[in-house]
Amino acid sequence: MFLHALLSASLLLSVSSREIELRNLGVAQLEDEKPAEAEATYTKLAKLLPDDPLPVANLAIATLRQQKHEEALEAINRALEIAPERPDLLAIRAAALTWSGAQDQALEDLMLAA
Repeated sequence: MFLHALLSASLLLSVSSREIELRNLGVAQLEDEKPAEAEATYTKLAKLLPDDPLPVANLAIATLRQQKHEEALEAINRALEIAPERPDLLAIRAAALTWSGAQDQALEDLMLAA
């Protein structure tokens, strides 16, 4: 019974090998301080997984590391449209807002995330 449930869950969460490859590549690029490359990777991944907020959230991080604050805000807002009120996404938006000079809005997001 447990194995059947596990197999059913894995089918529902099936991710292609290409998607896994792109996720791993993007993480490696961010860790290697290559945010422009990570931006391109997460842009591709977001197109493959339009209902998953994490590629778009990681795209926001990649653009934020390049000091593209407006692009980061656009990306994280798209992620929040997919998954509203997720604390991790609110924290990323707070960082983008802080770098954009909107400290009051950033504080509101941090309070919601807490």
